[in-house]
Amino acid sequence: MDDVTNRFYLQSTYDVHLITRHTLGVRFSSSVRNDQTVRRLDVQNFSAGLSVTTRYAIPLETTLDAAVNLNTLPVSGSRGATSSLDYTSLALQGRYELLRDVFTCTAQLSTTFGDIGRTVFDVGGEWYALTAFRLSLEYAHFTNTGNPSEGFVSLRGRYEL
Repeated sequence: MDDVTNRFYLQSTYDVHLITRHTLGVRFSSSVRNDQTVRRLDVQNFSAGLSVTTRYAIPLETTLDAAVNLNTLPVSGSRGATSSLDYTSLALQGRYELLRDVFTCTAQLSTTFGDIGRTVFDVGGEWYALTAFRLSLEYAHFTNTGNPSEGFVSLRGRYEL
């Protein structure tokens, strides 16, 4: 492996109090990999995103997020040849504490369009069984453009020392 990779990431957030508390976020990232080997597998990526997180008086938090990704990737089997993979994603997420510090419900709907087409619906719950132990159950359903839909269930336990 012989490459030069330059990465740049910038993120900023700002809190606004307008009726309720909002956190506005903006982020930019760039990565350029210059492959010095005979294969010339150069990769470039640029990403930009905006988000708004709102915390309400009730134990509800919502996030709206938008991101644009522009990628230049190597073509398999063609030394030095590249192709683009560009897409935009939009997501809306909600988090509600049914019982404060005991049980939280989450839901998210996100869609990706451009060179990748996919919609994801995700719903779950997290139980704080003990002060240091959490148990999470989640279901995610993926509807893919041009590929079969799929879903999965996840059960996780997390213990913090």
